[in-house]
Amino acid sequence: MPPLADEDYADLLTHEIPSFDDPVIQKYLSSKQALILEEKKHFSDHSFRQALSPLAKKACAIFDSLLSKEKEIPEPKDTKSYTILQLLPKGGLLNCHLHDLIDFTELAELVIGTRGLFISSTTAQDGKGVSIKFFAKSREEKEGWVRIDEAAKKFRQDDGVAGFLPWLRGLFFGGGEERSDGGSEEEEKDSAEMDSNSGEKILREVLYYEPIFRRALRRVFELMVLDGVLWGELRMTFPIQFYRENSETPEDENDYDYLFKVIREEVDKFRAGLISDQVFWGVRIIWSTTSEGVVDQRGLIQDMDDCITTKISHPDLVAGYDPSMVLARASKEGWIIPCLFWFRKQCAQEDVQIPFLCGSVESDDNLFDTLLLGARRVWIKGGEEGRRIVMNNPKFLEAVKDKKILVGVEPAAIVPVWRRGRNSSITEANTVGTISGLVAQGVCCAVGVGQERQLSRELWMMMMNGNKGEGGVDLATLGCMAENSVRWGVFEDLDGGSWTKEIREASVGDGTKAERLRKWAVEWERFCLCVVHEFGDEEEDVEVGGDD
Repeated sequence: MPPLADEDYADLLTHEIPSFDDPVIQKYLSSKQALILEEKKHFSDHSFRQALSPLAKKACAIFDSLLSKEKEIPEPKDTKSYTILQLLPKGGLLNCHLHDLIDFTELAELVIGTRGLFISSTTAQDGKGVSIKFFAKSREEKEGWVRIDEAAKKFRQDDGVAGFLPWLRGLFFGGGEERSDGGSEEEEKDSAEMDSNSGEKILREVLYYEPIFRRALRRVFELMVLDGVLWGELRMTFPIQFYRENSETPEDENDYDYLFKVIREEVDKFRAGLISDQVFWGVRIIWSTTSEGVVDQRGLIQDMDDCITTKISHPDLVAGYDPSMVLARASKEGWIIPCLFWFRKQCAQEDVQIPFLCGSVESDDNLFDTLLLGARRVWIKGGEEGRRIVMNNPKFLEAVKDKKILVGVEPAAIVPVWRRGRNSSITEANTVGTISGLVAQGVCCAVGVGQERQLSRELWMMMMNGNKGEGGVDLATLGCMAENSVRWGVFEDLDGGSWTKEIREASVGDGTKAERLRKWAVEWERFCLCVVHEFGDEEEDVEVGGDD
């Protein structure tokens, strides 16, 4: 076919090809826009976006503009977008392990400065098999123990305390020395698993000594407030050996009354010391266990009974029970599901409300376990695993929408977990893909704390490494997830019917949840005002989006 002649092309333009303003073309474009808007109505953050005030829309546009300009800046402290995220009222932390909020550098300094702590001297140089214990009376080094402050001063002759602190911090991560990266990936993983277990052991030895626990807990609360977190539901892994101050022996096995009294005292003291413009609603504990902590049916029954006993004594401190780690074994060990049914029956007989609040599930089978067990929240990992769940489990997603179950996303990290603490961690862009996939499916979701230990930094990493075009996660999405973390918070004990009713009523209800949702909304508007006031002049030409 010969090339199109100029006069033929001109004739086509004049007489054949419709103009952009042609009614047919305009109808096509309006139909397309209507389809897009109709689809967005099914997004879980649609109602939140519809309710945004003009001020909030302006704040969201300013943040998105700043974020796009700062994509290549490696450190959050150098960006305005991170400053904004620090100010964001984040609602609650709903699935964070207490250990993940501990600053290990500060903990190491605290350990060295605590009177009466001794370190096993035979292993204090190589980091293998280290143990730290309290002794009321001094020990001779020939007995295998040396005072930890003395060990710090003598550490490797010339290093002293300056060398001992990072070494001790390394122990909490699972090894006093950083390993080389030689060897196969499988060898690193195997070594890492052993290191992780040893790090957990030494961490629990020092953290659950009362003077250290009290100060570490207060520091966690301080960091939560500084990070804009209003409420915490912190997971603690039982069994725990808790030592009172100046005691060489732990509390009686399976008796956690004193531990929870300490938690209550520290929460009350911290809240009483807040200055006028600080907001902190408090914390509750999610009772969790591990495969190492529960090896058989009797162990699981004992763990559940301990949880119920503690709930009876401290009803306002126990938020729920996390069965996710034992559920991972349920397909191979048939006694686990019957134990969970027994637990629900015992709760009913004792007239206590201990809902299942599931941490990260290990398999697709466990997703459906959480549904059938009546879990109120379930967490999935970000990254490829989370994307797979979103893509491959449509029935699960439909069920969580129907049952008003919150799906939380744990940020995934490019740096493998067995290298944690030795390399800078970068949150995967795919975490954004997981969240945006859930939002697009109409699933209410929230985000947790991963390797960064602070939610502001976690969110910044996620936003910086996420693809806005693919992910579609912006400040409005973050605001909606923060609101969700209040909406699904366990502020008081409710049966299943009352819980669902409060979830549906949200801020128009008359309970504690509704009251706190209204308070969060006030904090959100203050935040938006601050963003516009502080950064609006720099982003004068920013385009404010209309209603989705």
